[in-house]
Amino acid sequence: MPEPTGTTDDWGRADVSAARRWFRRALRPVEDRYGVVMGRRHQRAAQAGWSELALTDEVVEAASATAPPTSDSEAPIFVLAATWRSGSTLLQRLLLSSGDVMMWGEPWNRCDLVPRLRESLRPLDDAWPAPGNVVDELEAGDRLDGSALHELMVPDLYPERVDLLASHRALFDRLYADPAAARGYGRWGLKETRLSADDARYLHALYPNARVVFVHRDPYASWSSYVALRAQGYSRWPDEPIVSPRDFGLLWADRVAGYLDYPSELPHMVVRYESLVEDPTVLTELGAFCGLEPDSSTLDRKVGRSHGARLPSSSAARIEKAVGSLAIDLGYPLPT
Repeated sequence: MPEPTGTTDDWGRADVSAARRWFRRALRPVEDRYGVVMGRRHQRAAQAGWSELALTDEVVEAASATAPPTSDSEAPIFVLAATWRSGSTLLQRLLLSSGDVMMWGEPWNRCDLVPRLRESLRPLDDAWPAPGNVVDELEAGDRLDGSALHELMVPDLYPERVDLLASHRALFDRLYADPAAARGYGRWGLKETRLSADDARYLHALYPNARVVFVHRDPYASWSSYVALRAQGYSRWPDEPIVSPRDFGLLWADRVAGYLDYPSELPHMVVRYESLVEDPTVLTELGAFCGLEPDSSTLDRKVGRSHGARLPSSSAARIEKAVGSLAIDLGYPLPT
């Protein structure tokens, strides 16, 4: 049998004519340009969708449905503060004083584990993974027809998404729950000063009965204390430092707005720092919500430095512009 006189194209077809080869070479610049344009268009569409996406309801429901059953007395506790110097450490100490829970303090904060893991789930929706890419879909029904997987076209082959979500939960269990148990604590939790309401929803997806406590404080007083301690905080390390009153105010407003709008069906409590230190009933409510008995004398034992600096009027004005009417609504007027 004579050898083919033409060349073989990219798809294995032989005997490509000279005219077709010329036509393809002529169209190559157009194809390249079209590919670039369509690629950029797809990227912009994806980014626009992701910018508004925290976790889809489908992902949250899947994570919650596969969470191992735990009683409320075993539920982890997450204390999330609107900004630094908001009283989160006092809350942490109060919960620790019960002796029943290990409350980790901003653990591995520069790793940004919670935000980065949450963001890793953003692509999950009805369209991705594509139908047929998940192994359970291939194994179900008559898709295999008695054949082995190696006989199918499987360039994309994924475990179930419930396995992905379970692996997230396993990381936190190993990192925080196991060391707490090794130290004799039946429960664990953590306090953080940079997590958003979206991050809290991610944690609630992994631990449906977790207790989330949001705490906020007067943004002007918080900034004064932040400056006095010469704190160097990052909303995301190392790219997003909080270095100005405006940065601080914008972060406060974003976090507090998310906390106040948090889904009511998820177990959470919003604590005003000023009320915590002035009203004994707030501590009672906190203990009942978390299922603990904090030692109220902890409020009287000062630990560390808590003084603030004099707030220049220019800094106060920049914070006021950033926080808007939200601070006024919460009883935090511009200081005189």
